[in-house]
Amino acid sequence: MVAGNYLSTGLFQDQVFPTYTTPAQDVSIDLVGGAKVVDQEDNKGSIFTADIQCSNGVIHGVSRVLQPNL
Repeated sequence: MVAGNYLSTGLFQDQVFPTYTTPAQDVSIDLVGGAKVVDQEDNKGSIFTADIQCSNGVIHGVSRVLQPNL
């Protein structure tokens, strides 16, 4: 896996990804009942489009904005 290239086929339940905020606030993956991204406040955004390859990584469309606590 190349940094920034997380394909949907490589995601697994409760997988954690760091964010680039200070302080760091991770998001995780919930695959029960459909793929979702979960922030630290337990807000969930459904992944509706996956694996859009870009020059600097992969984009996955999520149904809501997951906003970190600043």
